[in-house]
Amino acid sequence: MVAVTCAVTVLALMLAWSIWRAFRPRSSFINHPVVFFLLVCGALLFLRLPQIKWKCELDADESALLAEGMRFLSHPVPWRDIDNDTSGPLNSVLLSVPMCFGAPATWRTARLVLWGSTCLTLFFLYLTLRSFGTRAEAQFVLLPTVFYYAFSSLGDFVHYSSETLPVLLLSTCLYLLAREWAANKPAKLRLFLLGLVGGSIPFAKLQAAPLALFLLVIGLAQIAACHRKTGRPWRTCWREPLALGLGATAVPALLLGVVTVYGALGDFWKSYILAAGYYVKEPFESRFHNLHELFLMRSDATLYLVGTIAALLLLSWACAASRERLPGRLLWPLLAMLAYGVVTAACLVFTGKQFWHYLSLFVPPLALVCGLVFFVGKTKLNHRSESELESSPKRPAEAAQERALPRTTLAFSLWLLLFSLFVAGIHFCRVPFYLHQTRGYCFLPIRKELVVEFVSRVSGHGDSLSVWGWVPAYYVQTGLMPATRYAHCHYQISPGPYQSYFRNRYLEDLEQSRPVVFIDAVARGVFLGPLGKADKHESFPALARFIDENYALWVDIKIGEGDSPVRLYLLKERLAKLTPLLANPASPTRTQ
Repeated sequence: MVAVTCAVTVLALMLAWSIWRAFRPRSSFINHPVVFFLLVCGALLFLRLPQIKWKCELDADESALLAEGMRFLSHPVPWRDIDNDTSGPLNSVLLSVPMCFGAPATWRTARLVLWGSTCLTLFFLYLTLRSFGTRAEAQFVLLPTVFYYAFSSLGDFVHYSSETLPVLLLSTCLYLLAREWAANKPAKLRLFLLGLVGGSIPFAKLQAAPLALFLLVIGLAQIAACHRKTGRPWRTCWREPLALGLGATAVPALLLGVVTVYGALGDFWKSYILAAGYYVKEPFESRFHNLHELFLMRSDATLYLVGTIAALLLLSWACAASRERLPGRLLWPLLAMLAYGVVTAACLVFTGKQFWHYLSLFVPPLALVCGLVFFVGKTKLNHRSESELESSPKRPAEAAQERALPRTTLAFSLWLLLFSLFVAGIHFCRVPFYLHQTRGYCFLPIRKELVVEFVSRVSGHGDSLSVWGWVPAYYVQTGLMPATRYAHCHYQISPGPYQSYFRNRYLEDLEQSRPVVFIDAVARGVFLGPLGKADKHESFPALARFIDENYALWVDIKIGEGDSPVRLYLLKERLAKLTPLLANPASPTRTQ
């Protein structure tokens, strides 16, 4: 807790220092990006340590992505070997990278990757803001986003999720767009990279595909505006759009090419496109009700959203208080980011789900809206024209000295204080709740998993496991790779037009891999979601026959109260090799 308190103090001092530098804009070593990000990343690491070190699952999606990352190491073809359901394969590939270098497939590894991705996201957002202001200003307006990440404590916002990589990629696209906006002429390499990153986003999160498309359209609009400004003939302007298009199609062509060569294009289409479309099939009126619930329910993102609304209200006051014309250099990016926020909200409406981690997609537009509002407000309230200084009766030396002094008006000072309080400082209201939640991560006892203990007795290196149900944590805790392409059985159990397709694929993988242990985890005391007693593996008759022919019920483990235990089935060949004492264990009667 001492490290957490120190990190909170450092962030509070950084806010106070940034406000002071807004009034006294002199150069300082603290404003150097290396120093700034060492402080920010160090504070985030200390604040995330309680969750990083916690040896329990924060969310089932985190365990599923880890399990898929494990399988990618030996089964690298998406949709043929790994089916991520509504998440793209790149999320699991990112987790498999540290595993290639010896990192264990644990929650600690996933949360460290999350921390690294968060730091990179903040870095690219800073570079984007830097295109519109000074170092000190860009660092100041980045602080609300830093505080959002720092003081989040709910599981939806502190685990590695399917939004982690898309948010990083979207932030990278925004940086490339900002560089293109600030440049005098389009750069083909930069546009190719913009297309390359944007084309990768749909394979990390299909829900974020409209956001990638929106940013690519903004890139095309920038190309057209630059050519119109320079007066170049349109027949000579095909190279830049071609570079953007080649980049946007590179990753899809590579992934789908590999998938097609290995005969899994049909699996991609049915699983990632058709089944995902059915998954988000919700009544029209319920979609907006779910969005209403997402925004009004108190979560770690609530104050971030409230702070952005406060920034827009302050901007309206600044516009009313000043008649200075707003330069297009700030107006058009601000309008683009407001439109980007609307598109993000539409993506959330389309899914019709109430998952808080979806709100992470709002981080890039909210960060830039807050920053651009600050730059606009400063332009309108803290402006003194050169003609005013030239008409001054002072001597030339005195006039030059006045130009060098900070130009801070009373209106800007008041606006800056309100901005600091309601946009950045408001996040510190989360600190008491964060500290309360952190104590839970530090002091809650970690109970031993009986299921994992029993599986470890009969499994070894190179063995695999299959879990019928929605408990991918068993793969992480045992260190055993999934025996099928599915880390959980949502599509196999939930009714739908593609249930038979997913069941047949699951059974084919199971027959081919023949895992040592098969677990029916549809039981009381574990995560069930919409599942019930009628959804045990016997609900799939062909699977039940395969299990009866090749496996023997080894042990029942009661996790919670009731008559619905977790059942462990052992491959008959492995059971025959066990000692009598190990082959006939007593079923645990105590609950965890």
